Amino acid sequence: MKNHIYTYVIIQAPVSAIDKITEAREKAGQYFGTNFVSPVMNSDNGQGVNAFMIMADGSEDGSDNFHRFNEIRRKYISWIDSQAGSDGRNSLWYTGSVIEQEMHYHQQLAVS
Repeated sequence: MKNHIYTYVIIQAPVSAIDKITEAREKAGQYFGTNFVSPVMNSDNGQGVNAFMIMADGSEDGSDNFHRFNEIRRKYISWIDSQAGSDGRNSLWYTGSVIEQEMHYHQQLAVS
């Protein structure tokens, strides 16, 4: 049994801040690679929010990739935080979700 950690990050901004969320998505592509970053989507539910998601890497707990992606996420979130204005307000906000999953490996036997 091996534990794999899945960490999803969702970045959101008001529709009026399309330039900010576009920049945040481009920066996410630079940090994580474009195949880990979804397109910007509009909630289209009257909330007036655009969002995109940074997909989980699914690294094995404690592996080099696990530590590498955690460091990349930390640096990216620091960049998001640095986008706040002098008044401390930031049009970008983020949420994250961590899922730990036990992976059960088994050998499939051929049946004759």
